[in-house]
Amino acid sequence: AGGGAPGGAVLPMLASACPGWVCYAEKTHGKLVLPNISTAKSPQAVMGMLVKRLACAAAGLDPAAVYHTAVMPCYDKKLEASRADFNIPGGATAEVDSVLTTGEVAQLLEDSGAVMSSLPEAPPHPLLGVPTDGRLYGYPGGAGGYLDHVFRTAARELFGQEVPVGPLPLRAVRNPDFREVALQVDGRPVLRFAAVYGFRNIQTLMRKIKSGRCEYHYAEVMACPSGCLNGGGQLKARPGQSPAQLIAALEQSYHHPAVIPRQPQDAPLVRQLYPQTFGGRPFSQKAQDLLHTSYHVRDKPTAVTIASDW
Repeated sequence: AGGGAPGGAVLPMLASACPGWVCYAEKTHGKLVLPNISTAKSPQAVMGMLVKRLACAAAGLDPAAVYHTAVMPCYDKKLEASRADFNIPGGATAEVDSVLTTGEVAQLLEDSGAVMSSLPEAPPHPLLGVPTDGRLYGYPGGAGGYLDHVFRTAARELFGQEVPVGPLPLRAVRNPDFREVALQVDGRPVLRFAAVYGFRNIQTLMRKIKSGRCEYHYAEVMACPSGCLNGGGQLKARPGQSPAQLIAALEQSYHHPAVIPRQPQDAPLVRQLYPQTFGGRPFSQKAQDLLHTSYHVRDKPTAVTIASDW
């Protein structure tokens, strides 16, 4: 799974944004798989660092006196927020104090009698002095965004190939939640990526890695079938609407005309922070200190052992 990778890197690289998957890997596969997991922090953890370390320092505020809540599609994000790895170094102050799922936010609105469409609009608060233009930006598409971005970046940086705009031609391998895509150069595949959602498919991927027969360079791994759009904390389907129809509607919302597609590296905050705060380049020492994390082998309960062996 790691032989021949440039710079001694362990391949395939596995996405690290899903806390359910990370917890499963730490408890069930330990040191056999943890070196494969990307050390990049999840978006929730990055935002926690921006708020509690950078924004508080810029405003002269005590991080312990600032309460930071994240809204996420997944209950496991609450567990992620409680990890000591995401406390301010040298203390017990959490960078994310609490997490509400989208379903919990909807319930709070309903309990208070508020109707979202009737609430007054307000522009996003500028973070670290970077002004906003009041418009909504997002990465094109819903599930698969990590795979899409890394694939395009690797194609450009490693092989000088610009992948055409539009959805990647992902091909279902075993089922719709296990898909792959390859970059061909001079008639041969030079990149092979996979999207692997749901624990049944994750177990298939783990067997490939452990046996040394994994053909992928990168895999976006998510514990939930269909990815975060189907997260356990998301709003449930309306009466008469199937879960599949709900997921399709959520996917379509990411292509709404009001959402302006933008690559992460083009965001003004990213352009400001990398030269000023993160050492000017990815994986500089400053970037590693602020944007990366580590994983730990953890004991697993007997029930998990039985399920894994089964």
